[in-house]
Amino acid sequence: MPATGADPCSSEPDLVYVAEVNEDTDLDPSPAQLAWFFALDLDEQVQLIADPEMALPLTLVKRITTLGGTASTAYWVGQPPGPLRLTPHHARLLNRRRQHLLEWWSGLPAAVQQKFLDNRHGEMQCDLRGFALEAVTTPTEPSSMFSVGPFSRIFLEWRATTAENA
Repeated sequence: MPATGADPCSSEPDLVYVAEVNEDTDLDPSPAQLAWFFALDLDEQVQLIADPEMALPLTLVKRITTLGGTASTAYWVGQPPGPLRLTPHHARLLNRRRQHLLEWWSGLPAAVQQKFLDNRHGEMQCDLRGFALEAVTTPTEPSSMFSVGPFSRIFLEWRATTAENA
């Protein structure tokens, strides 16, 4: 959030916002840890954000493992293997990031949530910048518009899909 009294549409470089995260690497994983996730199609990313611990369809397992991710299964000796899922580490990374975004989302007024959903495929108006958890701007090109970061974009698509199916 901008400082009290700050112009939310200011394009000064010191007003560029980034995700506010704690030092937990599960919440803010390195790009290499989830490179496979960002290489998936948006629909596949939305599926995984919706339920990182879901039983994975074989087609998604193939895509994930081809892109460098891993899937695993657990079962008792003498019993058939269970369904393939993301490894617990990868599921935890996505779960924690989703939970962080859900907490941010629940603190937004309904009208602001709707503006984010309406503009999720493009740039956001400057009046939303103070509400953005992560905003991506180019300080060398002053603009009143901004884009949300990749996790936020996927999260917004998930929320929009959830709202459409409600």
